[in-house]
Amino acid sequence: SPILTAEEADEAWNRAVILMNSAKDEEMLDPALPSAQLLHRLYHGEGLQWLEPRPLRAACRCSAERVAGTLRSFPRAEIAALKDDTGSVVVVCEFCKADYRFGPSELDAVYDP
Repeated sequence: SPILTAEEADEAWNRAVILMNSAKDEEMLDPALPSAQLLHRLYHGEGLQWLEPRPLRAACRCSAERVAGTLRSFPRAEIAALKDDTGSVVVVCEFCKADYRFGPSELDAVYDP
């Protein structure tokens, strides 16, 4: 797929919104109207490519290794300022709310693998 400039991407988005706004409420809410048919009606002039639908699932890609990599990207002095009363740094994933606790020995391993 082509790489768009920011201006081209903004223009494409605006065009997509204008076309979507042309859909009538009855079309959007009609359970008998297949989504492929509605999408074709709205976007057939845009080079629409239909992909098979995939089921959605809630899954987070966080891991202790990814969090360690993020910590490693900061200077160690900045990370030291984040330590709690036990000398640990706790990182909470904002997506899945998993806690990753790095005690002093785990922090040493982050910076001296």
